[in-house]
Amino acid sequence: METILNYLDSRVGIISLLVGIVLLILSFIMYKFPPKKINIFYGYRTPSSMQSQETWDFAQRYSTFGMFLLGIIMLIIASVNLFVKINQGISTIIGMAVMISGLAIMIFMTERAIKKNFPKK
Repeated sequence: METILNYLDSRVGIISLLVGIVLLILSFIMYKFPPKKINIFYGYRTPSSMQSQETWDFAQRYSTFGMFLLGIIMLIIASVNLFVKINQGISTIIGMAVMISGLAIMIFMTERAIKKNFPKK
């Protein structure tokens, strides 16, 4: 426990830990309480996901899985960072880079899956 408290106290690069926890919580909420209808407030909202109720429902399920995987990856990076001493600046950069690239990959994969499963007529 002391190791974790020292880690949080002495590291600026706790981005991986915090983002991992937030993504896991959000993916759990999205899985348990997916948005029922197309809306502009809650859920995976892109023009392609909002084309129909069927694409909306598919996009919610697919993006939730990607969000969960990214949360796990971020927690693994945070765990490795507990045992390997990395410069705070580098740790922050790694956390930000993984978060941004992971979210971009999640969006790309979800959009590709929508286009594959719901071709335009």
